[in-house]
Amino acid sequence: MTNPFGENSQGDARISHTTLTFGDVTQKHVPVIGRMSTGPTATPKVVSVYAGNSRGDNSKPHTTQMFGRNVTQKHVLVIGRMTTGTKALAGILGDRPDFFYVYEPGHMIMSFNWESGTQNDSHVHLKDLQRPLLKFVDDIYHCNFTNHPYFIKGMNIEYSVYRSRAHFGHLPIPVTEETLTSMCLSKHIVSKVVRITDIATFSETLEKNNVKVIFLARDPRGMASSRSRRFIDKKTGIQLETSLLDESVRDHCTWLEMNYDSIINGSSWLRENTLVVRYEDMASNANMIEKLVNDFVGFETTDKKRKDDGKPESITKWLKYFTYEEVLHIQNLCSDRVFDIFGWIKVSNKKEYDDINFKSYEEDKINGFLVK
Repeated sequence: MTNPFGENSQGDARISHTTLTFGDVTQKHVPVIGRMSTGPTATPKVVSVYAGNSRGDNSKPHTTQMFGRNVTQKHVLVIGRMTTGTKALAGILGDRPDFFYVYEPGHMIMSFNWESGTQNDSHVHLKDLQRPLLKFVDDIYHCNFTNHPYFIKGMNIEYSVYRSRAHFGHLPIPVTEETLTSMCLSKHIVSKVVRITDIATFSETLEKNNVKVIFLARDPRGMASSRSRRFIDKKTGIQLETSLLDESVRDHCTWLEMNYDSIINGSSWLRENTLVVRYEDMASNANMIEKLVNDFVGFETTDKKRKDDGKPESITKWLKYFTYEEVLHIQNLCSDRVFDIFGWIKVSNKKEYDDINFKSYEEDKINGFLVK
């Protein structure tokens, strides 16, 4: 049985990314930093910096007592891929005492029901997970755990990742459904999921529940350097079949492009309620990303700064991890459009690969842009 005590994630502990908001918003005290391409096959470009958007509410929001006052409950979903920094991104909200944090509901379903395959996030492998995951995600934002016994089980395993990473470790075992429901109803709700194959299939449910979506994108070369450790034999230290890593890179790039298209071609509500964050920007400026996330969700940002303002050395660690030939191979596994959309810069020659100051991404390409 898959070990529910840990997901064995090899991603970086703290990451950074930049943010783009989809939809029409009013620009505030920020300059236009780009223009949008035209033509039937053009890739949408930067047109503005994120400045907030409408809630797009279509149902009565839940009001709860929190810290002695009535507040409207906020619903947030963080999505991405494995080893891309979703844990750090979701932690911006999940680490707050006023949030009820559901960590990896898809992993729970697979761990307790399927008993295998939790480390495989290929589109084909996750196909049968989407329906039960959609139901669970819907019920999370209603604080309804009656039909999800695996959630209760996860909270009753003392050292499970579901308890520790969502800050439920203080709860004495046994943890009852009633306790979790009461906690959920008294706080804002955030969930982190790396097993949604296409956000379009969740769009109607998310809109119904007034869920803000934060979409994380990471350079496939950086993802590959973190992911590759999973394909090394722990006893011998020898790299296993390279085709496994190749498949992960292809799936990663396909997922990024498909979900990007699902957002820009989806409903106006989805565009207006999705924030896209790039790992590289959070790694270089975590404080900026924290402010953007808080602004997007609707919180005031304090002047207090993080002691650790990111992890910039993680952005190009793949240059040290892979050979020049391997870097070119990984780049060729993805479409040029993926690199163009998210502003990642390809290594084009050996001189660039050897340059310790090589800039792997365009700082202004994604930083807070809006796609119309």
